[in-house]
Amino acid sequence: MRKFILSLVFALIALPSFSQTVKDEVAIFQNAFGIEKRTLIENNMKVDESKAAEFWKLYETYENSRRAIGLKRIQNITKYAENYENFTPESINAIMKNALDVQKEMTSLWGSTYKKMSKVITPVEAAKFIQAEMYIENTIRQALLEQVPLIEELR
Repeated sequence: MRKFILSLVFALIALPSFSQTVKDEVAIFQNAFGIEKRTLIENNMKVDESKAAEFWKLYETYENSRRAIGLKRIQNITKYAENYENFTPESINAIMKNALDVQKEMTSLWGSTYKKMSKVITPVEAAKFIQAEMYIENTIRQALLEQVPLIEELR
């Protein structure tokens, strides 16, 4: 887990020097976690060879869903940025509804993935996977939130 956290910290440190916008940051994260993330998971999960093929199939399904949810988040952040100067109660309600829906979708994905993985690997191993995913998700969210200005008072 220590190597995992250090790798994540290095990815975050490198992030500001390469990105100019939220979209750029997400592209870097998706590249880092779409490619290197599997290595991070491999190094931390130590899945038994007899279960590895089934585990990695579930992992790929999870990753495809996670990326789709991430794209919804980015679209919502983009809408936030485009409307920032002209928020209305209606536009902010739509943006907040989308943000909350994305979070629910992510939580639901974790729950369904945990349930499926618990049948393939042990519940402890499945929990370890979900815990790592939650850490990554929260790290990504934090990096994004630091780039998004708070809502000014609506007039």
